[in-house]
Amino acid sequence: MTLKPGTVDDFSGSMAQAMDEAFKAEWLAVKGTPLPAVSGEEDRKILFSAISKGVVKHLREKVGAAFQIDVQVTQKSDVLMQSDNPNSIPTTSTTTIQPGNADVAQINQVSNMLKSEGTATIVDVLTDE
Repeated sequence: MTLKPGTVDDFSGSMAQAMDEAFKAEWLAVKGTPLPAVSGEEDRKILFSAISKGVVKHLREKVGAAFQIDVQVTQKSDVLMQSDNPNSIPTTSTTTIQPGNADVAQINQVSNMLKSEGTATIVDVLTDE
């Protein structure tokens, strides 16, 4: 699933719609009454669509510097690749590979693929704050 910033004409299921819903909920929590239905609905859609487009644009531009992602992969089949680099290490199910130590090149695209499974988790979101 991708991020959908939203527009006034395509508001459903978007980040802009989520912002509008959060705004209505916060209004109710603070003011004790629902946000009037006819009060500035189009203006809110314009505002939240613009904000969400800016957020998505900023994330796209900063993704490489803003997110640290930890990927854990478990080898599920025999290693079928070899390296032309004499400094690389063999990969086996008992080998712990440190960053930069494994350098493998796929010999062909059909007969020597690896079967792996794993998860990726965001370790940190880096900010200037």
